[in-house]
Formats: sequence, structure tokens, C-alpha cells
Amino acid sequence: MQLAAAEFDCHPRIVARLSSVIETDPALAAEVLFLANSPLFGFPSKMEVLPRAIAVLGLDRIQALAMTVAMRAFVSVGGPLVRQCWRHSAASAVIAERISSVFGVPGDQAYSAVLLHDIGRLGLVQC
Repeated sequence: MQLAAAEFDCHPRIVARLSSVIETDPALAAEVLFLANSPLFGFPSKMEVLPRAIAVLGLDRIQALAMTVAMRAFVSVGGPLVRQCWRHSAASAVIAERISSVFGVPGDQAYSAVLLHDIGRLGLVQC
């Protein structure tokens, strides 16, 4: 099966530009490749090239993943309350993504919205 960026509503120029930005953050690049190669997607061949992984995952999922990585970095410097709040937000986001179709909401949007639903609480706990 030949995967092309156009099949996933990603213009090749956008994929190339996004790839060059993601390549500047090794942690995010690793997460993108890890997610693209996860059993969740079940592709028969291993994805080792960032632009292809971006095209397969799609822009919405890349955005949600970037937000997750950024939030993880933010909470890694916090204490146990910050980590507890992060675990709650991350678990809630996964659940929201899984049940989103019942409510007619795209999974990626549900994930992003719920991941950030307690962002104010993180700020207060951080103070």
C-alpha cells in the first residue's frame, strides 16, 4: 500500500514544513515516529521517515501529540500534585477520544479539549 500525503488531507508542502519544524525537537520527533509505528495504526511496514509519519497521523493528531509532549514537559518539573493532575488530564483525554464518536465530535478535537480542561488547575498548583 503506497501512502501519499494527499490521502490524509495533508498537502505535501505542509507536511515538509511541519517535518522541518518537528525535526528541531528530538523528543517530539521520537513521539511522532513512535505513535505512527504503534499497533493502534497497524501499518505493515515500519515508518522511519518523519514526513511519512506526519502524513499518516494527520495534522490534527500531530497537533494533539505536540500539546501532549509540551504538557508533559511542563508537569515534569512539578511536584506530586502537578503529576496527579497531569495523569487525570491525560487519562481523561484518552477516554474522551475513544467515546467522541458517540457525541459526533472528532476524536482529535475531543482529546485536545479534554487534555486542556484543567489547565488552570495546573497553573494554580504550580504557584
